[in-house]
Amino acid sequence: MAVLEVVKVDPRSFSERQVAGFLTEMDDAVDALRGRPSAKHTASKKWKDPPKAAVVKVFTRLKERSLKLNRIRMAAAAFYCVLMPRLGARPVELLGATVVAGHLVLPNAKRAVDQSSYRGLDVRHWQLQHRVALAALLDIVTSEVEEGGYEAWLSILAETLARACEAVEVRRLAPSSFRHTALSTWAAAGYTTEEIARMAGHFSRRSPAHYIRTASAWGPEDAIVTPAAALDHAVSSDESIHKSVDQEFDLSPMPQPVNVSSAPDESKALWDEYRRRSKDQTRALNEAVASVMSQRAPRAGDGVDLDEEHEPGGRQPSS
Repeated sequence: MAVLEVVKVDPRSFSERQVAGFLTEMDDAVDALRGRPSAKHTASKKWKDPPKAAVVKVFTRLKERSLKLNRIRMAAAAFYCVLMPRLGARPVELLGATVVAGHLVLPNAKRAVDQSSYRGLDVRHWQLQHRVALAALLDIVTSEVEEGGYEAWLSILAETLARACEAVEVRRLAPSSFRHTALSTWAAAGYTTEEIARMAGHFSRRSPAHYIRTASAWGPEDAIVTPAAALDHAVSSDESIHKSVDQEFDLSPMPQPVNVSSAPDESKALWDEYRRRSKDQTRALNEAVASVMSQRAPRAGDGVDLDEEHEPGGRQPSS
């Protein structure tokens, strides 16, 4: 308050008593701050091992908003919440990731000397909804990074997650929040330290111990990946693994439950149909807006805001 009063009035008009009073108030304010801890850094506010119930709440929010507003980035963030606690991948490792012969091939972002450039996760036994989500996520990430770069994509993903967390009143999730969860879940499910190191892209078997916490583990039903037995047979060193998901996502043959007749795998077709419908809806909406605008007389400040909620980064669905 003393500082504000000085700013408002010419200091030369104050008496010595008033100046002394201002200084006393400032000293008292400084003394009151002594011993207080500094504000937490942003990273310390992020959840590194979120419980499943909190992630489900965030996922539900993102799913509902993406369907209502037709926001592809919200859908991608929802897929991210479903998959990353089960894959244990670093966000950067989604770049260049692909699925070959039923194995998810991930680049090792922190490769040690004599360590393979890639690692494989066996996803042949995944349920249909998880395979569709994986295909969609890899497709969206590739498109977003090609358009705006990795840092922009990561920033938009982080902001989308933060907004969803705030809306459902849970602690903030970040793109890096799920790696601890995956490794802890694998350990609780009985995977060996060697298997966990291979799936996490660690060169040393001792490295995963830093991430594993018993309290952070989800249920055994969430340990749905296994290390690829022989990645070399799935992809050779001469084969490019940066092809699009449409070319490399191999969804058949898939093991079927006992006593259940086999059915054709429609995951890729479902995703293609979803994209086609989204484009058709966006195109119809744009045409309707153009028709309304053309029939209205122009007025100063007149405009149409069809979006209830804008995506981070300002991008609108393309027609």
